[in-house]
Amino acid sequence: MDIAPAVCDLAQGRHPTPNVLGATLPMSSTLKSALLALVVAGSAVGFNPAAHADEREPRLRTYSAGAGFQTLRFRTEDGRGAGASGPAATFNYSIGRRWAFGMRGTFMFPLHGSQNEAGQGRESHNLASEFDSQRIAFDVQFLVLRRLHLNENLDLVVGGGIDVTTLRLVSKTYMPTELISGGFSGLARIERRFGRRFFYGGEVNAAIGLLDFINHDNRAVFVAPISLSAFIGVSR
Repeated sequence: MDIAPAVCDLAQGRHPTPNVLGATLPMSSTLKSALLALVVAGSAVGFNPAAHADEREPRLRTYSAGAGFQTLRFRTEDGRGAGASGPAATFNYSIGRRWAFGMRGTFMFPLHGSQNEAGQGRESHNLASEFDSQRIAFDVQFLVLRRLHLNENLDLVVGGGIDVTTLRLVSKTYMPTELISGGFSGLARIERRFGRRFFYGGEVNAAIGLLDFINHDNRAVFVAPISLSAFIGVSR
């Protein structure tokens, strides 16, 4: 139902329906002005889709690289526990608005390892001194991210998704280890913008893997990588 003509009639001092005497009802100038203001405001809000489009955040594509520290602990089917830790390089990519899709990769260079038999004490190993050892750890994640604006230049990004962790350690003193584990991960990061396109910050990331995709005799039943890092990035 179109009520605009009736409102205009009211604003001009005419009633759309005559009274029982057939006369129109008078109206004060103040009420006329108020009704005209309502008509103008309703037209601007109801028939201007650009006003709502401006409220939508622009789509961001972000790239960042950083460095930090990662530790990885795991347990095998026979109850043996082990771990490795060392410096790590991180790479992040995301695309979206407040909700976004993200990918994260971490390369760790194990410098220290530990292992213990079931019911026995832990043994530590300095892997950096074993130059002929083979050691590499790689972690890749696919994430759903949520961006929260803390202020004009500071954002909090949180998310979760799936994780795949690969670890290979072969040395003279450390038990041979090779695993490809799958599980779930979570991430929290603080981003501070500077300039028009650049940002920096820090993040914490953790994952839990419960599946070992390599078919060997003593599979890993629990894998937990945890990392802390600082980064710098660019958005477009």
